[in-house]
Amino acid sequence: MNKQLTFFLFCLSFFCVQITRAQQFSEDIDESILKIMYGDIKSADLDGDGSQDLVVSGEAGNGATYIYLNNGNGHFSLNQYYDLPCIMFSSIATGDIDNDGDIDLFLSGTWGGHYTSIYTNDGSGTFTEVDPYELTAVTLGSSVFFDANGDGSLDLFYFGRSPGFQGVSKLYLNDGTGEFTDTPVNMTGFQTGSVVAEDYDKDGDKDLLISGQMNPNLDRTKLFNNDGNGVFTEVPYSFLGVFDGDAQFSDIDTDDDLDIIVNGWKNGVNTFHSEFYLNDGLGNYSNVGNRGLDSLSTCSLALTDVDMDGDEDIFLTGKNSAGADTCALYYNENSFFTKDSIRYSEGLRLGGALFTNVDDNCSPDLVYFGFGDYCQTQTYIFLNENPTPCPEEEEEEGDHSTVFQEMEDPTYKVLSNPFRDYIHVEVSEKVLKASIYDLNGNLIYEYLPDSPIIDVQLRDAANGIYRLVFTTANKHKGTSVKLSKIN
Repeated sequence: MNKQLTFFLFCLSFFCVQITRAQQFSEDIDESILKIMYGDIKSADLDGDGSQDLVVSGEAGNGATYIYLNNGNGHFSLNQYYDLPCIMFSSIATGDIDNDGDIDLFLSGTWGGHYTSIYTNDGSGTFTEVDPYELTAVTLGSSVFFDANGDGSLDLFYFGRSPGFQGVSKLYLNDGTGEFTDTPVNMTGFQTGSVVAEDYDKDGDKDLLISGQMNPNLDRTKLFNNDGNGVFTEVPYSFLGVFDGDAQFSDIDTDDDLDIIVNGWKNGVNTFHSEFYLNDGLGNYSNVGNRGLDSLSTCSLALTDVDMDGDEDIFLTGKNSAGADTCALYYNENSFFTKDSIRYSEGLRLGGALFTNVDDNCSPDLVYFGFGDYCQTQTYIFLNENPTPCPEEEEEEGDHSTVFQEMEDPTYKVLSNPFRDYIHVEVSEKVLKASIYDLNGNLIYEYLPDSPIIDVQLRDAANGIYRLVFTTANKHKGTSVKLSKIN
């Protein structure tokens, strides 16, 4: 793709009615970001300053893993720390495994052989490998930190190809301090696919959706129900099995339950497929077809409410049945999807995609990477310039610079920690912005109180550990508070 192209515009009309979506993205040209394929990318607040940083790993001539710290304005600086493994065919999981308030890493891939390890964070975005730790080494896999057994600590599930070329699936339970125990898991080994953990049946625990190969030429997408103690049982439903694809949860019909999207290549029959499965609210699924979503291979899905209309839209990139790389945004219209071809952009395969808040303006930005038609790897960041999602912050008279001064941290008082329904924090200064993150570093709530009181309703959030990060009017940035939710 010609790098002189500096922006693209999502613009769409439906049903011959002149409805224009005022949704604009501009390419954030940052040549320092590693251009990769055969890898993974995750966003999380790694240094505790309230901005979303990036972990990038994959093939870039050779394998590599880099940490990029967000400067708070949509641009990144490479963390000068080079002891992370040079891996490709990689998987990354992020989460606070030792309950110390910062985000740790799990990495797997190929580094002179199969490689798997855990790295703990010192709070500044500098990581140290947990040594020794005997994890089953895999490549070509996927991974997730989540609370499998309901004890408030993040456990680890991952799968991938073992040195013996067999798929393996592994569950390690966390004792709360970051010490993991290998725990038997009643499922076949997977490789070359995806895994996500969500509570699809609304019983208070996280279940697993896995898509990939169980062995050569046997593609499967399977849902595993959690009994609440970390014991998983396969749900007897025949979902579309795909290779080199993706499977995700999303409430596409906005009825407050999790539906399933599957997209990828059906190995053996050489056909591309896209399927949606609607949840009836009781955890039962029915196939409703592709709902307007294209069918791609070696593809990646990213989900967020781009147009802020209350439902999730889809960004999809990969290879189509004609062999061309393509990408598009699909707007959700009453659980059917309308394609908006992305101008001035390049479709990429063998990569990944995510929406995250890059420039701290409360609107979702797009990051994706992979291999394109121009026979080169790329990593693209597109900033969402829609000004409507966030109210304007009230500016102070005088100096309006965004430089944060070195000052004594503000004092604060947390009322009721652990909390049940509400987070209530009283701060000695006016708070301009408050962000709440889960243990995986995902931003789950953000608002602008413009007062010394932070009052947030989290009645529907899962039990566990959360981190509140707030910015005050006196230029204190990134004050972090650890909070626990209980029933």
